[in-house]
Amino acid sequence: MPKDFFEIGVADSFRPLAVRAKLPLRKVHDGVYEILGNEFAMRIRRGIGHGKDVLVTLSRKTDLSTDPLEIRGEVGLALFAEYAGATEEAATLTARDGSPSAFRRVVEAAERFCLPYLLGRRTDFAAVQQFVHEKVENARAGIKKYHFPPNVREEWT
Repeated sequence: MPKDFFEIGVADSFRPLAVRAKLPLRKVHDGVYEILGNEFAMRIRRGIGHGKDVLVTLSRKTDLSTDPLEIRGEVGLALFAEYAGATEEAATLTARDGSPSAFRRVVEAAERFCLPYLLGRRTDFAAVQQFVHEKVENARAGIKKYHFPPNVREEWT
């Protein structure tokens, strides 16, 4: 049986990143790989939508769920790019075509934005989490200001 886009993308893009960083890459579940540093873990997941997408997240190892399919305490790669001010780059990380070039873009961003945490060179993860929290709160505030039609109850928002 031939490998699918995800398995090929991980083998061709993320395995070399792990080797260069001298960090272990392991398969933790079908469609879920992780690269472990001392304090942080980067998970690479096959997207579950209609496209051939890949989701890369970073979290403290202590915050990881024991269920590799549950995303808890993890921050997505695009949010790290946005936090670093690379908003244009963050927008391109949602490629859904599963192509080698899409994987290369994602792995280059993961190397730039996540690898420093895995290697212990960056320690501002709490600031990234705060950035995400503020982004969520601002989005909620925008929803509350929206004037919904009378048939939408306030508790639904």
